[in-house]
Order: sequence, then C-alpha cells, then structure tokens
Amino acid sequence: MNIYKHEFKMVLKSVVIWSLSITLIILVYMSMFSSIAADAELLSEAMAKFPKELLLAFGMTDMDWSTILGFYGFIFLFCQICLAIQASNYGFSLVSIEERELTADFLLAKPVGRSTILTSKLLAAISGLTITNMVVWISSFGFIHLFRNGRTYETRPLVLLLLSIVLFQLFFLSVGMVISLLVKRLRSVTPFSMALAFGMYMLNAFGLQTF
Repeated sequence: MNIYKHEFKMVLKSVVIWSLSITLIILVYMSMFSSIAADAELLSEAMAKFPKELLLAFGMTDMDWSTILGFYGFIFLFCQICLAIQASNYGFSLVSIEERELTADFLLAKPVGRSTILTSKLLAAISGLTITNMVVWISSFGFIHLFRNGRTYETRPLVLLLLSIVLFQLFFLSVGMVISLLVKRLRSVTPFSMALAFGMYMLNAFGLQTF
C-alpha cells in the first residue's frame, strides 16, 4: 500500500495537467459551436471539396456540424490523442523509470515481491487514468449542456462514445508497458508515447482508407 501511495503521488501532478488540458480543449471548441452550427451548410459544402482521403484521416466524413453531438465527435478526436499520450506515458514509465533513475535494485532489495511492486505501480497508473476519464465525462456533459443552445441530443450515443475511453486507455497503457519491458532503458518516455499515439492514429486513418 505504501508503494501504491508513493506511485499515485508521482502521477497525480500529470493527472491534473492532462485533465485540465483536455477540459480546456473541450471548453474552447464547444464555445465555437454556435457560430459553426449557424454556417453548417456552408461549412459542409466547403468540406466536400477536400479530398476524401484527407477527410477520412481526420475522421470528418459524414459529419453533421449542425448537431451538438456531431460537433463533439470531432472534438473527441483531439481528446483521444491526449488520452493516448497520457496512457502511453504511464505504460512506458511503469518499469523504465526505475531503471532510468537506478532505483530498481533498491526496490527489489526490499522485502516486497516483484509482482507486488508491479501491481502497485499498475494500480496507481490506472487510478490516474480513471480520474482523467471522470474529468472527461464531467466536462463533456457539462459543456455540451452549456453550449447546446436549446438543441436536444440523445444521451445514449454520447455515453457509448465515452465508455470507449476505458478500453482506449488500457490499450495504450498495456502497449507502453510491454514496450518498456522489451527496451532496456528509455531516457525519455515522451517521444515514445507521442510516436505510439500518432503512429496508431495514422494506422487507423490509412486503415479506414483501404475499405
């Protein structure tokens, strides 16, 4: 439990930073909804002139800019990139930080098993991701309700979209952890996290273009 508390305190600052950043992204973009929805038809006509491959890459095909959920779907793409980088950071740091700071031998010399150490670090990372997830939920519902301008929307599609965050976070956390176990020493996890997040995004974009 002491290891868990220590690890959670280590990630708490980054949790606050990522949570505030994602909240700010949702706030800034949602505040633009009224002006964009008013010219939705003109915007759709302009978007139709862009190459289909470009629209697929940015997830902007068949997007209804006049609806609050359609507009939020576009914003959610940027939130996913932030969530992917955060989860990857925690995954890469799970083991590599001890090797990088030469504290791995010190931890293993304590009367605590390897599995206990790894489990505590993993639970701390998952706790941090869960807090960020909750902030995204609150921010999404709050700002959608604030900027919808009287427009109605179905709650179910929004809930299903937000539920996908858990699997999304666990995927990048797991991939980052596996890579950190394979690579001997990572001097900095940020380049690896960004490469993984944007790399998976590009693979997804090109994958959609093949269908």
